Amino acid sequence: MSGISACDKTDEAETVYVYFKDNSLTIVESEPDQIKIPVSLFADGDVTSDITVNYSLEGNENGIVVDNGEGSLTFPAGFMSQTDYITLSVEDNATGDGDALVSIQLSTLSGNVTLGIGDGVNNQNSTFALTVLDDDISCLAELWTGNVTCTDGVWPSWSPTYCTGVKGEDCQALQLTFDFWAMSSLETVLDLQLGAIDPDTKQGTVTLLTDFNAVGGGYDVTFHAGPAGTYDGNTFELNLDIAFSGYDVGSETYAFTIKK
Repeated sequence: MSGISACDKTDEAETVYVYFKDNSLTIVESEPDQIKIPVSLFADGDVTSDITVNYSLEGNENGIVVDNGEGSLTFPAGFMSQTDYITLSVEDNATGDGDALVSIQLSTLSGNVTLGIGDGVNNQNSTFALTVLDDDISCLAELWTGNVTCTDGVWPSWSPTYCTGVKGEDCQALQLTFDFWAMSSLETVLDLQLGAIDPDTKQGTVTLLTDFNAVGGGYDVTFHAGPAGTYDGNTFELNLDIAFSGYDVGSETYAFTIKK
């Protein structure tokens, strides 16, 4: 009786993708002691040898982000799909040295590895942006300067498409400019005064210094000077609640949440 032997055919991977599962993360300096950033591998065939991927931290000049690993990840052979983690920690210093904007870059000497998902202009998730917000407040207004996110608290789907903050004459003064109801004709400029910060809660009050009347698109609405909400230096949120008239929104005030 003759035997029949079979030979398994192994298709070795031609392309291996190594990429960040997410592309960004924002945390506050005093938040978790450890950060785990997932890095995934996906291959179009069998991975027949270990693959080493190096990573580096750029923009970490103040050294607040610490690598708990050895600057590299090794994906073992034998798996077409797997995930490993870059493990970092954040030093919560007592210095108002500003936010840390750290870019994590991947590199490898393996010739069949593509860093990121997709080819050419479609490649994405090959780098990771980590933002560490400084919780030691040296200038209140700077927490909301530059481009910020302004969420409409009455009709979120009508939130402004842009919102920018500019520090005034001192760190207690902030000017916000945004397109109310996402309408360019209703550009709104609010001159805000940030009250003294409570050293224990890191919170305080906000005052709108002058009325602002916005006219356009068939609307004539006014934000009225006076108490305008609160701010929270722990979450970096500006929670506005401003006296409002000219359109029935179901309340005598209009709410916005401003956050970087």
